Amino acid sequence: MSNFTFAPLAIPGPVLVRSRRFGDDRGYFMETYSREPFAAAGIAPDFVQDNQSLSVQAGTVRGMHYQTAPAAQAKLVRVLKGAIFDAPYAPQSEGGLFWADPALAIDWPVVAGAATLSERDAKLPGFTGFASPFVYEGA
Repeated sequence: MSNFTFAPLAIPGPVLVRSRRFGDDRGYFMETYSREPFAAAGIAPDFVQDNQSLSVQAGTVRGMHYQTAPAAQAKLVRVLKGAIFDAPYAPQSEGGLFWADPALAIDWPVVAGAATLSERDAKLPGFTGFASPFVYEGA
């Protein structure tokens, strides 16, 4: 039996991964990644970097970032406490869009004026006039 369950999301690509937690009076242990179960589920990323961040205030927005080839990378997000609203956009080198641009029509759980974000993310361009580096296939 795998310690993971995998569920596709409404848009193609992102997958919700849940892992089993084994607890006792000491606390708990849980696998957060294991190559074989992920590969069996059709997820075979070449993880080359692992990051962790702490958001102190509710309403923190970490931006709408993307990577294009040849620097495209898979992303594994883990929430240790609290909640996250992760809006997959178009994961393909470095760039970003202003997260609260109304043209994106994302129903964020925080309003723009109440969000905590970096100075860099606050200056990202909006979606209108965006020269996309992505190639879209299919409908």
